Amino acid sequence: MRAIGQRPARAASLLATVALLTVALAAPATAAIRAPAVQGGSAERAPAAPAPCADIMPIDEVETGMMGRGWTVVQGDTPKRFTVEVLGILSDVIAPGRDLIIVEVSDDRGSTFISRAGGIWAGMSGSPVYVDGRLIGAVAYGFSFGPSRIGGLTPAEDMARVLDYGTAAGAAQAEPEASTIALPRELRAELAERAGVPQAEAGSLSRLPLPMAVSGLSARARQHLQDGFDRAGIPVMVMSGSSAARPTGDSPFGAPVPGGNFAGVISYGDLSAAGIGTTTYVCDGQALAFGHPLLFNGRTSLGANDASALTIVDDPIFGPYKLATVGDLFGTLDQDRLAAIRAELGAAPNTIPVTSDVRSLDHGSQRDGRTDVAGSRFVPSIAAFHLLGNLDAVGDRIGGGSSRVKWVVRGERADGDPFVLRRANRYASQFDIAFESILELWFEQLAIIGANPFEEITFTDVDLEASVTEDYQAYGISNVKVSKNGGPFRPREFMRARPGDELVVRAILDQYRGDRVRVDLPLTVPDSAIGEGFLRVAGGSGSDFFGLEGGCLFDNEACSAGGEGGDGFDALLQSLRAGPKNHDLSAELVLFGSGGEDEPIASTRERLDRVVDGSFSIFVSIQP
Repeated sequence: MRAIGQRPARAASLLATVALLTVALAAPATAAIRAPAVQGGSAERAPAAPAPCADIMPIDEVETGMMGRGWTVVQGDTPKRFTVEVLGILSDVIAPGRDLIIVEVSDDRGSTFISRAGGIWAGMSGSPVYVDGRLIGAVAYGFSFGPSRIGGLTPAEDMARVLDYGTAAGAAQAEPEASTIALPRELRAELAERAGVPQAEAGSLSRLPLPMAVSGLSARARQHLQDGFDRAGIPVMVMSGSSAARPTGDSPFGAPVPGGNFAGVISYGDLSAAGIGTTTYVCDGQALAFGHPLLFNGRTSLGANDASALTIVDDPIFGPYKLATVGDLFGTLDQDRLAAIRAELGAAPNTIPVTSDVRSLDHGSQRDGRTDVAGSRFVPSIAAFHLLGNLDAVGDRIGGGSSRVKWVVRGERADGDPFVLRRANRYASQFDIAFESILELWFEQLAIIGANPFEEITFTDVDLEASVTEDYQAYGISNVKVSKNGGPFRPREFMRARPGDELVVRAILDQYRGDRVRVDLPLTVPDSAIGEGFLRVAGGSGSDFFGLEGGCLFDNEACSAGGEGGDGFDALLQSLRAGPKNHDLSAELVLFGSGGEDEPIASTRERLDRVVDGSFSIFVSIQP
């Protein structure tokens, strides 16, 4: 740590940068911190906003005690100025060779928005800081313990390197992410004194969380989305936002300005998802923003848009954050790196349409929905949450019930040839039918296709059709009887059989709050079968939440268990089409040591009119 100048300490009430709980849980009312009104009379003329293509100060020239000016948007889209003092530089703390400039922010002459917000807020990420007209860095880090005027700048020199990415040399660079930075023990006392907190609470700086404005989702759905971001280690604050218009051929292009708003857009339309921050640098058709990653995806193709700040919300749980709506298109966000995100201006991103037609069987409501996803890798998650949002809207409730979902997935293979996957399935849940209805589509279909080990694919569109009812429609397996070679049906825990025996498995099913039914499943013991194993009767239901636990929100590989191996992409698609459905009842004969416990030597299946739940096993010995 380079030397830090001494000055009187001041207490502060500051931003909670580590409170990453979902906005759906924020029960207390929030208050808005608005920009101060412009005073008339002999007020000093407003300072000029920074110009594009500013000179960049190398990190070696940044010194303790320097006084600078930062720019950020409090309300609307006009940058406002604040004061910055350089307290010192931490070397190699963001990554090897990546320094962090420690600063204290305060109000500029005639303004009060820093003191009213208590310091740095979520959404200031990327706010440029200048010393003598030269850009030294962007606000990107804040105190881990809570609100503070103390923060960290990503050096402008490191951000500027991302301008050259896209070349062979630039694209090859990869660096670990440090979202939390421990402060040296000798530094903590002074910073704690300046912030007016105990020294034990001044142990680290954290990357500022991005406000993630999301439209089209209920509070419960936003909670699931927040949980996924948290488990993936992506510091965002999911909150309700307005929808953003998808880019079209006649979309107007806005012009970013240093210190102005910047939105990194993952999707447009019904489910618009955009990380809200600040533009740092603009020059020669490119822009840098945030001072840290959005999703840290490296090369990418997301939307780069303007935004309009409604206010700074003083939330008692999150701390202050910028509430904003997405505006005109800037271009395409093509680099998502450790020090900055980069946009190529004036070029619209390619988007992938996700459409849905959802109907309620209870009250006849129907809605057609559309979301356009910026980037193929985000299709699995966004398509699933798009369907969740439309199911919630049409069902007009959250609770148990039944549904039927059909999907058609189209894409291009590595050689440009098209592929299509069509599938339909039924679902039943006593707790949350809408959420149950998206799990197979998300984890067991789209994520597996996206992360397949055979070739790189690109999704081109996803078409969804669903019907939903509050009625819980399901069968449960209550008993199983077996007839051998035309003999009587008998309940069994153990049975002997010979190769060639004709078995009929009778499953006794109890309809939920309805009649009892029976289904007979014929099965022949193969002539070559010798050994011991079991006869398994099972329903097709059994979706689980492994993907949420695995933090696979925007990581298809983490969601694709079971998608590897096989004989190629064509075989993978066929297995996804033909896999058991939740309303299937199956009987399988499995022998130990016959190629794996889950590989049946004989099987039969019956497709029923509703979900079948449960399983039943009988130990079997097959002798010649």
